[in-house]
Amino acid sequence: MVAILKSALQAVSRSRLFDAGVSFMERRLSPQDDTLRVLMYHRVDRPADKPHVWPGMIGPSPEEFARHVAALARNYQVVSLADVLEVARGNGSLPPRSV
Repeated sequence: MVAILKSALQAVSRSRLFDAGVSFMERRLSPQDDTLRVLMYHRVDRPADKPHVWPGMIGPSPEEFARHVAALARNYQVVSLADVLEVARGNGSLPPRSV
């Protein structure tokens, strides 16, 4: 089941359905505005450019990554690691829908 979910999420992340997929996940998994969302991209590249790397280890292409970043900027408040550390130290709070 985990493999099926992972495969589906990878397919969504590589398509133009990324915005809809993120919105769906947000409504189902974290309806709270005070949740800090942390994204991790291990490798942004094209499998054809790295034939020596197993394709499953490569995430979105640079173009897909640009779409992801644009979608995040439209829908969330992008904060820096410095912002997060300040809040962790007890100085202030993060804006709603922080990523």
